[in-house]
Amino acid sequence: MTTNIGVKAFDPNYKENYVLLVADSQGTWKDEGLERSAYNQKKIYLNKGKNFMFASAGTTNNFIFEYKSILKSKEVINSEKLIKTFSNINKQNFNDNTYICAQNQNGIVSFFTLFENRLVEAEYLCNGSGKKFIQKSMDEILEFSRWMNRERIIVCPLKEVISFCFNVLQKASKKDKYTGGHMDIGIMTSKASIICYNFESLRDKETKELKRKNIESLFN
Repeated sequence: MTTNIGVKAFDPNYKENYVLLVADSQGTWKDEGLERSAYNQKKIYLNKGKNFMFASAGTTNNFIFEYKSILKSKEVINSEKLIKTFSNINKQNFNDNTYICAQNQNGIVSFFTLFENRLVEAEYLCNGSGKKFIQKSMDEILEFSRWMNRERIIVCPLKEVISFCFNVLQKASKKDKYTGGHMDIGIMTSKASIICYNFESLRDKETKELKRKNIESLFN
């Protein structure tokens, strides 16, 4: 398994909506009855058109070839295709993977997950084996704090949300044996999308910030 986090928010400094996807990099599998782990597993993906991004949690097998129809697309991917693709992967491989997704359609950024063969929008999400260790912390900060306004929009600078996600992901890594390695991040705005693998080790005390030029490229 793994731990994935997603947050949709409004950056008051850049006056722009964004979606942040976060995942650890640990992969765990069984070899002759023994559990083994590697720490270079990529779990965040961006399509060729850079208008669709998703993070997957579940099996340690690499289904990148099965994501090919989505990743090679340059156009906005319709809901039916997403549901069919993700549902078929789970069915064919006898697993229950979960997906957190961001999509930019005509400059409007949406954030959703696949739940019972339908797409459900949300303000923030947490999936994977580490969820039970951090869901309460996420609810306390994102649902009931000053960050959530009356319109149920999280208003917070990107760099602060990155720092928050690092802290809760690090908490999960200390309690969940299937979460570890590095924190990878994916960011989508109406203007750009990027993925930063190996953004920060979960063993470090605090996360580094994105370089200013990288942040500005997302909002300008």
